[in-house]
Amino acid sequence: MRHRFLSDSALTWLLSWATKLFLFVLPWHTVWIYKERLVGGSKWQYGTLQYYASEAVLWAAAGLFMIWFWRRYRDGDKNTKRFSWSRDRVWLGLCLVFALYAVISPCWAADSDLARQQALHLLEALVVGWLIALGPLSWAQTAFWFAAGAVGPGLLALGQFGAQAAPGSVWLGLSPHMAAEPGASIVAGETTGRWLRAYGSFSHPNSFSGYLVLVTSVFLRASLRLKRSYWSYAFVLLTTAAVFFTFSRSGWLGFLLSLILFAVYCRRARLWAGLPLAVAPLILFCLLALIYAPAVSTRLTATSAAEERSLTERADGYMSAFQVVRRHPWLGVGPGNYTVFLQSLEPGMAGFAYQPVHLAPLLALAELGGVGTAIGLSMLGAGGWFLYREKKGPGMLGVEGLLVIILPTLPLILLDHYLFSSYSGLLMLTVAGSAAVRLSFSTDRPPVIPTTC
Repeated sequence: MRHRFLSDSALTWLLSWATKLFLFVLPWHTVWIYKERLVGGSKWQYGTLQYYASEAVLWAAAGLFMIWFWRRYRDGDKNTKRFSWSRDRVWLGLCLVFALYAVISPCWAADSDLARQQALHLLEALVVGWLIALGPLSWAQTAFWFAAGAVGPGLLALGQFGAQAAPGSVWLGLSPHMAAEPGASIVAGETTGRWLRAYGSFSHPNSFSGYLVLVTSVFLRASLRLKRSYWSYAFVLLTTAAVFFTFSRSGWLGFLLSLILFAVYCRRARLWAGLPLAVAPLILFCLLALIYAPAVSTRLTATSAAEERSLTERADGYMSAFQVVRRHPWLGVGPGNYTVFLQSLEPGMAGFAYQPVHLAPLLALAELGGVGTAIGLSMLGAGGWFLYREKKGPGMLGVEGLLVIILPTLPLILLDHYLFSSYSGLLMLTVAGSAAVRLSFSTDRPPVIPTTC
């Protein structure tokens, strides 16, 4: 009998709690900034080199996962160790090819330090995907801890909007913001005045709203398996209010889409007990929209100078991105190097003016090129094929259950960049996507364990 420093049960316990801790601390941006850069006399945000505290938790969990996974393979039936291709292995193989491409991509980037940082974030996204989809946490546990991490930021967002001030904290990774200060994300109009948008624990209200959309989508789908209580309603109402006070158009669209899809799914699957969890947030959202109608109108009609400037900058960003793609069609400019190339394309601007294009697929194409994007799409396509073949539920209901999680991400991806450009965006998108993968398994045992097919 082999002597082991950790028993299998102890290793599984440690890995489970490391994963839970990572899901809980993911929205908090405690960070070590080891290099800041100035361009045109102001901070170049997307040129900052930094390391997040949650990354340390993630890599600790990754180390435990590798040991745990290897033991499951080594202790398995010898007949199951003979390699044969299957849907899960095609997906895993493409993940490894994408990881290799991310590792070598800094070789042709203008700023190799930024490229290595973003390549690391891409690798971390893959690690999170494997950890959630293949690790010991069940679907319900993943959803619970993903949602538990959103409670603190949600309450913080309500306080920020109520006080019209966002306090700063070095240890929690919070930057101070005031509605009257320039540079703060606000809703401004002649009749509404200046309203500070809720930041939560994020650096921008848009990324915070995207996080809440993803968390709520996963939680709603999991609520059909979890025991529903007053706490479930309290949570979805909290996220509803927090999303509303971000005044993020893409967040609003994704959140409402999530609620509507969940309600449709419950009706088609005859899961009537789940309908109130969709109806109650919709009612609250409509009430808040009536109370703050002038501010909502300002955001939706874009009649103020601030809103018009925002739309103009987005349109200009699309044109710049197409120029980047035309000049570097195959390999791209390198991960994290979009704003680096933008400085040579449009010199003379202040550092804060260099922003990624607000369209995540176009940003990915510009940075990874046609080759990297093709590999990434193949990886996602293999994952989608795997989901369809392994779906739960009769007929199309299994697919519709997954779409409750997947479709609400489309407005976030198509109307902003943070789900690709930022560390937290990449990882929270991966958590939601891999949770959908885990949901699709026909058993609680992850299928990417060497088995005969």
